Amino acid sequence: MKQLTAQSEKMKVELREYYQEQLEVVVRDKLREFQEQLDAAETSLHKELEQREHALTEVVSQQVKQISEK
Repeated sequence: MKQLTAQSEKMKVELREYYQEQLEVVVRDKLREFQEQLDAAETSLHKELEQREHALTEVVSQQVKQISEK
């Protein structure tokens, strides 16, 4: 009986360790995936900001040109 209890306890510990490892793998993969999404979003926002800055520069340049022509 003691041997069965010890075996059962050992299996319980091994199962717990196995599931903990699996959980860590899933969490690590999801974290990596989320970080990639964040990086992509950041890159997209930087590109959009650059485009808006360029557009604003063009508008300001045209307005300065119009003012100087008056």
